[in-house]
Amino acid sequence: MHIIVLEAGLVGSTSRTREITPSQELNYDSGVLIRVSDHELSYQQAGRQNLAEALMLHARDTVQVRTQHGPSIGNCNAIPYVFFSPCPHVTSLMIPTRNKHNFDQEGYLTHETIALEDIQGVRMLLERATSLAQHEVLPHRDQILLPERHLKSHHAKRIDSKKKALLGALAWAAPRLRAERCFPNSNLEYVRFSAASLRSRLGV
Repeated sequence: MHIIVLEAGLVGSTSRTREITPSQELNYDSGVLIRVSDHELSYQQAGRQNLAEALMLHARDTVQVRTQHGPSIGNCNAIPYVFFSPCPHVTSLMIPTRNKHNFDQEGYLTHETIALEDIQGVRMLLERATSLAQHEVLPHRDQILLPERHLKSHHAKRIDSKKKALLGALAWAAPRLRAERCFPNSNLEYVRFSAASLRSRLGV
């Protein structure tokens, strides 16, 4: 199984990401980002090949699409799969999005901006990757986060804190999702929802 997470978000390079790709500066004008990590955590599991990254690179090589490839700033929607899935094959296709969540760099309210070319690029990459995934996916020469090149600046306490926060969110949401509503309709549901809220705060 290959997990390809689709996102529209901020892109950029930092001193930490430059440890992995020193010659590459991610930006908003160079195409779709084949992303291999968030700011702190790589998608690749220790000692295991990430063939989702390889799959997208093979797809990139066979279509006329502008792409970037590397670790980027901010958090990402692939992290729950990294934390809670046994699947080691996780990557993200990100459409670079200026003014994410409708705020510019000065904090003023404004509109988000993406390139229509990047939307088309994501479609073409996914179509090609779907075709390639019908056969054995081999490693790619341009893969970045191989075992010897993991991000060196991981801070275990922050990673553990992020995982605990996600588990807390799941504990809070689980009974509400099962009931298909956010607010209780009975005293029993009130007790269940309250207990879940308490568990989410205590981390149990």
